[in-house]
Amino acid sequence: MTTDLRALQLIDINSVKKLTDFKSTTSIYTKMREEGFPKPISCGTRTKRWLATEVAQWIDERIAQSRGAPA
Repeated sequence: MTTDLRALQLIDINSVKKLTDFKSTTSIYTKMREEGFPKPISCGTRTKRWLATEVAQWIDERIAQSRGAPA
């Protein structure tokens, strides 16, 4: 089995903010509760990371919705 490591890239909260243009961590956690934003992976006691592909997919879905296309 071959794993595409790019598909497994983990990004931190600051990278998530840059990709989404959300200004605060609170905004991201609100989107997780209310709009299905991807949940982070726990990488330690106080460390959380997001799969870059899941964040990108969420962004793509928002673009499709805003343009009237099915997600």
